[in-house]
Amino acid sequence: MIGRRRFRVLGGGMLAVLLVASAAPTAQAFPNDVIDNCYYSVDNMKFAFVGSWPATMKTAVRDGFLDWNGSLDYDGVPLITWTETTTPTNIDTRVSWEDLPTNILGRANCTDDTVKIDSGITSTGVAKTMGRHESGHIIAMDHTGYYDSHNGDFPSMATCLSDAEFTAAIKSQDDVGSLNFSHSVISSLIGESAFMANYGYEQGFSYWGLNGGTVSYQTSGGATGPGHIAFTPTNAVADYAYQTMTYADAPAKRLTAVTNHKTWSTLDNSTVRVELWARDINYGSTPECTLSTWPNGKNMNQRTVAGSWVRRTTATATATPTWARTDTSLWSSLGDGDQDVQVRVFADPRTNTGARTPIRLDNVRVACPVTQPEGDCL
Repeated sequence: MIGRRRFRVLGGGMLAVLLVASAAPTAQAFPNDVIDNCYYSVDNMKFAFVGSWPATMKTAVRDGFLDWNGSLDYDGVPLITWTETTTPTNIDTRVSWEDLPTNILGRANCTDDTVKIDSGITSTGVAKTMGRHESGHIIAMDHTGYYDSHNGDFPSMATCLSDAEFTAAIKSQDDVGSLNFSHSVISSLIGESAFMANYGYEQGFSYWGLNGGTVSYQTSGGATGPGHIAFTPTNAVADYAYQTMTYADAPAKRLTAVTNHKTWSTLDNSTVRVELWARDINYGSTPECTLSTWPNGKNMNQRTVAGSWVRRTTATATATPTWARTDTSLWSSLGDGDQDVQVRVFADPRTNTGARTPIRLDNVRVACPVTQPEGDCL
């Protein structure tokens, strides 16, 4: 989900959303209630274990912290790098193993740079997820819903879950989109927050979907970093590359869909069309656990699709042998602030003899203008 000061993203494949009851009792991560003081746009973070720790749990929590590493910005540079230190300073995150209140598995606080993991955890899988979840708060990511990632995965930043659900959570498409929203250098370079996972294709075609046609990954010569894709449609009218995410707690925010494009060869020609689609979603109001605090004040683990996909805005351009950007006009998000948004890119690339050929695409995204360093949208 992405929203004002609370960004959460969802990714590529559009799955049917299944509402599945969680096993009781549900456990939760304590919300980071001082997220405005957290580390937006800070790329290098240190953490240190303090106090007494069981060795297996320490390893699991460490692995959770380090899971955030490896996600790349659109220029190929890591979005965030967590590093462990044994000599923490006042600004390093200190991680302790403590007895927390019933059903609370973890706490994060950016005011005193602490993460606390509940000493009652007996599963290394849960401990690893909690390390990932709480360190996600420190780097400015808020809670999301368990079904808000569109790649068939379950987000680390979900809360109010059973132990089995916490264990199943991974660094999801939604989480990586959130990481881009808070940490991509694009916000400082051009005043735009992008909320797509791997939108610069620096990690292949991961988190993306394809509705017809074929894609091959290119490892050099991208618009900003080396990675990009070569998209070859079979049907220029119907085939497209896309990614979907949830944009929540964000009423009347201005959004645009963007793509960079370039012909495969100098003599090729192609039209390119980028579209922004959206559909309304509803969240529940019935609490599932005592600290059911999500950014929009609703129960984001209870999710239903409330409307059909609607094309909101579109733009068409002619591709050239030089990288160029095409973006749609700005569209204001829905009044209730909760919707799925999707970017789609179509093309009709041909050689000078009229044969079908690929087109190069890069930095495909939904984005919004920013007014503050943490990426709030206008």
